Amino acid sequence: LFIVLTGIGHAQDGIDIISQRGSVSIMPLYQQWTFGNDGSFSEAGVDVSIYIPVLRELAFTLRNTPVTTAGEPVEKISGFTDTQIGLLYHLEDQHLLFSLGANLPTGKRELTREEFLSNVLLSNTALGMQVTQFGQGVNLNPGVMWSVMAGENVALGLGLTYHYKGIFKPIKGSGEYDPGDEILATAGADWSLGEASNLSIDVIFTHHGADVFDNEDVYAAGNKIVAGIQYSRYFEN
Repeated sequence: LFIVLTGIGHAQDGIDIISQRGSVSIMPLYQQWTFGNDGSFSEAGVDVSIYIPVLRELAFTLRNTPVTTAGEPVEKISGFTDTQIGLLYHLEDQHLLFSLGANLPTGKRELTREEFLSNVLLSNTALGMQVTQFGQGVNLNPGVMWSVMAGENVALGLGLTYHYKGIFKPIKGSGEYDPGDEILATAGADWSLGEASNLSIDVIFTHHGADVFDNEDVYAAGNKIVAGIQYSRYFEN
């Protein structure tokens, strides 16, 4: 949201909300953990991202990360992960930015019990693994953001996103898992307090639906509100 507001605020300087520079990013990754005498495991892969500005107001993104895990106590899993695609469309006259993200289930699903337990370990945030799971269901993530200059020094913005999470089987032979859908609402304001300083305020509200496994609710995170205030000042050398 802050980036969108800043871009709108400096539109007169020729900054495009939709970047007009296409790119291809290929980033090899390798991580290894050793647990004393209890074993060692590693994860190796290649993160591939493509960004294509189709038109001045339209851009397309594509991302996948082929990866292999091996070692103890991790079961060997290798192959493609799910593919993420995205679209951005800027409706300039109405100050609107539309987005659509999609997760396509190209990765490994219906894991064996051993592979699933390995995924549980990889998803532990303390380990900081780059790839924490291989595959899930179809996800769709449409959203819209609106931003406008409210005077010479103030920019305001609102955003709304809906995250649909599709049903999938996490373990071969198990029941179906339906992650709860999410609704994300954002609001922000950015004040320019001079040539070298600015103040920004952002509020994010998230509603998490209940996760359902075999037609039973198993987890419900509820609602979350995050607010932030940031003051920035730049100093000359």
